[in-house]
Amino acid sequence: MSKLTIHLLAPEDKNKWPDVWHHCFSIFQKLPYKIKMWGDNDIDEILSKDDKEFLDILNTLPPIYKLDYVRYLILEKTLIKNWMIQCGNLFQ
Repeated sequence: MSKLTIHLLAPEDKNKWPDVWHHCFSIFQKLPYKIKMWGDNDIDEILSKDDKEFLDILNTLPPIYKLDYVRYLILEKTLIKNWMIQCGNLFQ
């Protein structure tokens, strides 16, 4: 079975992180899981591939709207995809 992945949304520049994020990240790094950091460029890329016009709309709104929506896309494209690969034959 593959290693589980923790998906985190955060600026690439760790100097922009609040102190508590550094503390949490150091804890996550000690866990036996992979960590996937989703920075601003990664977020825009996945949103652009999903729906470029909707990304343009999201960019006019407060950033939390974009972050909340991309969480769903990450869930859809990673967790559900991995689940289907591992369990797909059960439903055929």
